[in-house]
Amino acid sequence: MMVANGADGSVWQRNAGSSNWSSIGTPNGKPIYGRPSAVSDSLGAYVAVRASDDSVWWRTVDTAGNWSAWTALGGVISGSPTLLATEGRIYLFVRASDYTLWQMNFVNRQWGGWFPRSEFVSDQFNGALGVAAGANGSAWIAGRNQDGQIFQTVL
Repeated sequence: MMVANGADGSVWQRNAGSSNWSSIGTPNGKPIYGRPSAVSDSLGAYVAVRASDDSVWWRTVDTAGNWSAWTALGGVISGSPTLLATEGRIYLFVRASDYTLWQMNFVNRQWGGWFPRSEFVSDQFNGALGVAAGANGSAWIAGRNQDGQIFQTVL
């Protein structure tokens, strides 16, 4: 699944092999900020967005095409969320309002709580992160620091 922030501020999605885009709406009908993030696993696909109040919301679709309602995950963020599916888990990374990296994990079909990543001090990175699944459930993270240099780390 591919997702994008449409000109109308809604989340638009397109499935692999399709040329048609369709809107999946927004939390509370208000435009989202930044870019949405999406991942999939054997049970379906998941979309996370930054809502108009700077909180994180998510929505899921099962393999039969049934969408859930938008669900608030809380937080106060200052950038677009980034999802990563690996080893039966989903990781959610965000730059919080204090400009540090925070994470939340979806394991056994439940979200855990938010926790800060101590590897990233305040204002260490700028913009959205790139992530990739590594060995044994690790996460490879790349981004741009404040002086414009690219960094990469493994969590």
